Amino acid sequence: MIIRSLQAKLISIYLIIVILFIGVLGGVLTWSYSRNLTKMREKDLLECAEQIAAMFTDGTLTVQMLENGMNMPVLMTTAKDFDATIQVVNTATKRVFYQITEKKMTVSGKNELVEEEIYHTVFEQNRVYLRSNYYHKKMEANVSTIAYPIRYQNSSEQPWAILIINSDLKVVTDTFLEILSALWIPAIVISILGLTIIFLLTQGIVKRVKILKEATGKIAKGKFDERIEFSQHDEISQLAAGFNQMAEDLAVSDKSKRDFVSNAAHELRSPMTSINGFVEGMLDGTIPQSEYRTYLEIVSSEVKRLTKLVKSMLDLSRIESGREKLSLQSVDINELIRRVILRFGQKIESKGIIPELHVSEERLMAVADADKIEQVLQNLIDNAVKFTQAGKKIYLCSYKKGNKVYITVRDEGAGISEEEVKFIWDRFYTVDKAHTGHKSGTGLGLSIVKSILEQHGQTITVKSKLGTGTEFTFTLDAAADKE
Repeated sequence: MIIRSLQAKLISIYLIIVILFIGVLGGVLTWSYSRNLTKMREKDLLECAEQIAAMFTDGTLTVQMLENGMNMPVLMTTAKDFDATIQVVNTATKRVFYQITEKKMTVSGKNELVEEEIYHTVFEQNRVYLRSNYYHKKMEANVSTIAYPIRYQNSSEQPWAILIINSDLKVVTDTFLEILSALWIPAIVISILGLTIIFLLTQGIVKRVKILKEATGKIAKGKFDERIEFSQHDEISQLAAGFNQMAEDLAVSDKSKRDFVSNAAHELRSPMTSINGFVEGMLDGTIPQSEYRTYLEIVSSEVKRLTKLVKSMLDLSRIESGREKLSLQSVDINELIRRVILRFGQKIESKGIIPELHVSEERLMAVADADKIEQVLQNLIDNAVKFTQAGKKIYLCSYKKGNKVYITVRDEGAGISEEEVKFIWDRFYTVDKAHTGHKSGTGLGLSIVKSILEQHGQTITVKSKLGTGTEFTFTLDAAADKE
């Protein structure tokens, strides 16, 4: 089953962490406690084996006592205390001839052979044998085994017998299980307490996430006025702030789109209506044939305006959508300026405008898309020429400062009022004809300029005063000097 709820996921993660923690802790405790208890049992067995071996050595216990089956309280007590089986092995025959448990004693000279490993370690190598926590088949339990040499009094020779104590570790295991079971109670309590805390904490988170989800759904339906306010200062509040900014940007974008469509429809409708009216007038005879040329020239002018408008709209759409990628290269800005001015040469001459070019050096290299910056210069110079009267000047200036190249286009035209300056970058906005004395254009030229420069990561500023003129200055990144 897929867990879809955020709260359920957080609780599941918590449970997994708790289970893993308890499992790891339990494993560590199991290993540590088992190891310590086993070591303690080994120490006790060794001390006990030394004492019993010493009793044989000093004569307190004898072979005759074993063979006669005499009751050996010390051995019985040891067997009881350690839940052990005690064996005495004759090294000459390698056979167990005496065995005692908590309940009974057995004497036999034909009992089972001692394990070869024990015999080899104790008799042949003259060392104490110790093996812990392994499964003993005959005892059917996990045991610790110690095998200790028994020698004659004051003898350093090989032992005449081997004392073997097999201690059942059931008591060790039982003690550990009791402790482990006792740990589960606080573990369960802590888990329940933790779950309660997690549940309460996640309630607030889930509630705010649901608010975000609902608001997102409204945005998806076009309700861009939706806003979210959270009092907390956490990541979700930051997400809400980002959501609000997104909603605001979408609202602006939506309004801009609606305005664009409305303005575009209006701008297209006007020349189309004019063209349609003139054509119908020619067809139905309202316009006399002698005036056809005049009206056809008007139609041609409107068609050109329509073509320019559509081209500008397409250019702006491609730039703003990011479909047109920049082809950045090292460009000679001064050469680009000269080329654009030359293109306007006839128009400048016919209007009686005086162009002036001021450059700091013959070549000025900048990193730019040459075609796009040429379009920027063309739009700015076209505006300067359009709004400048005969006998006035237009200035083009370029210079380098730091790692930036600055390009300025200034005219001595009608200028723009302070109230209108802040709107000149808006699409389809045209300056008041009463101030300029010029027929309005498409209102897209400066929007295209700004979009191109933003695409370059650059800025453009404007200074203007009515009756004095207008100055545009934009920047480009200077190209690295070639050594």
